[in-house]
Amino acid sequence: MLSLSLSKPLSAEDIITDYLTPPTFIPSAGTYEKEVKVTIKSFDPTVFAIYYTLDGSDPTDASTEYTAPFTITETTTVKAIAYDGQKSSDVVEKTFVKMQILTCAEAVALCTSSTPTTEQYIIRGYVSEMIEAFNAQYGNITFWMADTKDGGQVLQAFRVKPVSEVEK
Repeated sequence: MLSLSLSKPLSAEDIITDYLTPPTFIPSAGTYEKEVKVTIKSFDPTVFAIYYTLDGSDPTDASTEYTAPFTITETTTVKAIAYDGQKSSDVVEKTFVKMQILTCAEAVALCTSSTPTTEQYIIRGYVSEMIEAFNAQYGNITFWMADTKDGGQVLQAFRVKPVSEVEK
């Protein structure tokens, strides 16, 4: 059993002033092809600064202060806090994943490898035949792809979910 004793009742204003809204990241998509420009924003008017890290550690007011958008060129986890001069918000994090671009032939070679992978890839090619339009159970499509427009059926893709939110 937990019992609390308060010297005075807390008002809604007391509670609100003790909490800082964490910053947000723009873009919201976490995957990109070449590079991505990251913006960190705070919508809390009491925030004086935002601090962030790129090395996986939790940020503090001694970390890098956010002053302008920055560019990421490799898979990176960004962590950030809002700071009002006395207290900080909860740590928020976003991993931006750089996608490797493969040709259809490279994807076939990867698929026939005996080494399993959990990596995600962007496969560039031409759709040569749609076998199944839309599958309501999986919310995806099945098709054949080739490296050239007349390249025939090189890569068969099953239960593929097209990625439209990749930043170029």
